[in-house]
Amino acid sequence: MGYGLKKGMAAALCAGMVLSLLSGCGKKEEKKAVDADADAVTLNDTSMKEDVANFLVRFDQAKFESSMGQFYSYYASSYYGTTNYWDLDFSGQGQTVADSFKTSEQTVLEQLMLCSEHASDYDIVLTDDEKQKISDAAASFIASNSQDTLDAMNATQEVVEEALTYLTIQSKVEQEMTKDVDTNVTDEEAAQRDVDYVSFYASAEADTEAVSEGMTERTTENASEGSSEGLGVSEDTKTGSAAETEAEITAEGTEAAAENAAESGTEAATGTETESETELDEATIEARAKAQAKAEDFLKQVQDADVKDADAFDKLADAAAKDNNNVTHSTFTFGKDDSYPAKAVIDATNDLKDNTLVQQVIQDGSNFYVLYVSDAFDEDATEQKKQEIVNQRKQDAIDAQYKKWEADETWEVNNDFFAALDFNVSLTQQTEAVTEAVSEAASETPSEGTSEGSGEGEAVSVS
Repeated sequence: MGYGLKKGMAAALCAGMVLSLLSGCGKKEEKKAVDADADAVTLNDTSMKEDVANFLVRFDQAKFESSMGQFYSYYASSYYGTTNYWDLDFSGQGQTVADSFKTSEQTVLEQLMLCSEHASDYDIVLTDDEKQKISDAAASFIASNSQDTLDAMNATQEVVEEALTYLTIQSKVEQEMTKDVDTNVTDEEAAQRDVDYVSFYASAEADTEAVSEGMTERTTENASEGSSEGLGVSEDTKTGSAAETEAEITAEGTEAAAENAAESGTEAATGTETESETELDEATIEARAKAQAKAEDFLKQVQDADVKDADAFDKLADAAAKDNNNVTHSTFTFGKDDSYPAKAVIDATNDLKDNTLVQQVIQDGSNFYVLYVSDAFDEDATEQKKQEIVNQRKQDAIDAQYKKWEADETWEVNNDFFAALDFNVSLTQQTEAVTEAVSEAASETPSEGTSEGSGEGEAVSVS
């Protein structure tokens, strides 16, 4: 059945009305109805009703599936034979993806309520103009969507207004939490380098295509981030986009679990990759020896060619990787203090200049690398890293404040409500521009990482 969420809600009204579009299909099943009169969560003497909580959880579900859905589906299909990743326990710790998501969402709701309770600490009160924008956004949301979709999210005018009010107050409060954060980051602290590499992967299996593709996908994803901190850390780091960042933080923990499961699957296919050499089986030892020999041969080829720039290295690398599933040619971008890629790769390229070939093969488990430093100081990546460092400082300040508040609060959860939540209707985002007015507050104190008046929104499909 097709039904869609055509316009979404403002992530943070004070930073501009950024809306989303959702559409799609899903299967209906009998389940416990959401009780608009029942408490989903309670903070001290204040409660959030089930309908509002359900709306917020479903909206975060859409963002989670958009950012993580393809990743999870790929590994669920590859290693578990299903694309329904919600019911899988990737970590092996007895907690499914759905369980982990629900637990994280409880924290999301708690923090929303904490911000509302402590808004007066910062003299935060919504203006009449902001309240009107919330009302208009909710009305637009309701008018643009089918009844099936609204029912799935328990979306009424009142529910959407209340959700937007929580999110707007949280955005304002978190901006206050971070106003004193040091935003100065030196080049030395943030310096990023570009390292071209050819990886020769040792596999004891005859057919390693699926394994190689999985490795390449993880490598490409991490390389494109520019650092190990890319996963789960939004550029706006909550400030100005509270709910969206919370969804990304939720994704971070469960992504790590999925990636661990994927790596476990890879090890099963290739031998005991993480074991010491004395514990490796004969086939894996032989495979590693062959991969290392090929890497040594390629390194000698590059040395003999006396390459002078990255283009020359890339030509040789492309030829080595062509039609070979166990050979990968790509680029790492990282800094000296990052945790990705492998420490051996980072250490081997420290303090090298532009266009420098590392004169030995670098091993990381079953991967044997030939490395070429193409840019010892990538200015663009370094600027991006500076912003990531500032955002992390802000996140640390926000987390510290929440921790202080939580220590003095009484928090109660309606376990029956969360237990009844299922994810049979899938929400996935697509890109679409939606034009909305930007509030005066945005022009006065725009949030970092937020589109200031651009009207950029997101489309989400339900399947």
